Amino acid sequence: MSRRNRSMRWYPSARSLRLLALAAVVGVNPTSVSAQNSMKSDWSFSAGALFDTNPFKLTNGQKNDLGSGLDRFLDMDNANDAVVAVGIDAVFRTKRSHGRRTRFGFGFDADVHALNSSRTRFSGDVFLAQSFSRADELKVKFGLNPSEFRRNYLMGEDGTGAPTYSEGVLDIRTGSISYERELYDGKGTGLAMELSGTALWRTTADMPWRDRTMYGAGISFDAQLSKAVDLEIGVERSQASHDGGLEPVFDVLTGVDFFSLNRDFVQMGIGSELRFDLNKDARLSLAYERRTRDFDAALGTDPVYGDRFDTRSAVSGELRYEVSKAADLFVGGAYIAQDTRRPAGGNNTDEVDYRRSQLSIRLVFTR
Repeated sequence: MSRRNRSMRWYPSARSLRLLALAAVVGVNPTSVSAQNSMKSDWSFSAGALFDTNPFKLTNGQKNDLGSGLDRFLDMDNANDAVVAVGIDAVFRTKRSHGRRTRFGFGFDADVHALNSSRTRFSGDVFLAQSFSRADELKVKFGLNPSEFRRNYLMGEDGTGAPTYSEGVLDIRTGSISYERELYDGKGTGLAMELSGTALWRTTADMPWRDRTMYGAGISFDAQLSKAVDLEIGVERSQASHDGGLEPVFDVLTGVDFFSLNRDFVQMGIGSELRFDLNKDARLSLAYERRTRDFDAALGTDPVYGDRFDTRSAVSGELRYEVSKAADLFVGGAYIAQDTRRPAGGNNTDEVDYRRSQLSIRLVFTR
């Protein structure tokens, strides 16, 4: 059973284009790298566009306030967005010897937001993978997404008692380790299992109560049902913790007060993806994911996060069409819905209930 490129969890950002590594393409001669017996390389370049109906994850009422001039919505210019995405990936691999092989690579993304320029961002990742046989592989990966603008968050109040807001710009670093094992390889069928551990570190410049550390573990199974159809099912559990700090909370009667709150939660995610060939040139992927967040805080002791419980569901689909041996066209869409139970009321700048739709198109060139 051959390992396939998985597309689960491709939303809410469509796979971006990797712009910054173009200099690396010029600096390395791919022909000379591929010509060596001990090392070969694969390169891919993608360009595409994404339309997003709710990039800031706002309620319908909040959408109507965009462009009002309020500090709370500064630089949040439009309830919709159009994104131009470009990117590049490179994978290098050694010649397999006694079943063993080493792979390593990198990628860079650039998302340029046309209607909300403050959300334009760059990100990158690197990985190292080692096969111990033809049936397994151990992989370590690190990612960096610096200076991502989410929305404006409450900071305090001015001398007149009016609430003040600041840009929620996040620096996000991720790490993961995974072990994939082929359990069965039959004629046109197969089964593979993957065990994974993940880590996320999120920091802000001036909002320590929003700094987050999250560790998780998961397992997934990928079943090749026939030569044309395969199904993947996975589950993951994560624990999020926050450094704390006094967090500002707005009340219409008392104004802004600062509280020591508990933002920690347990996150559970389950997902499935069905992939099947329509013909020799076209392949369709259909996916569903459900994520829940159960906050640790109790209602009697926490006026914001007590007994909070979030549920987010997403359905997505993507059609891959082989334009040529070196180019593939991807057309996809997703619908995401979050519902929140917040008996304590919650902070007025947090995500609550929202609906979000996306349409994307991208062209990927490989060498």
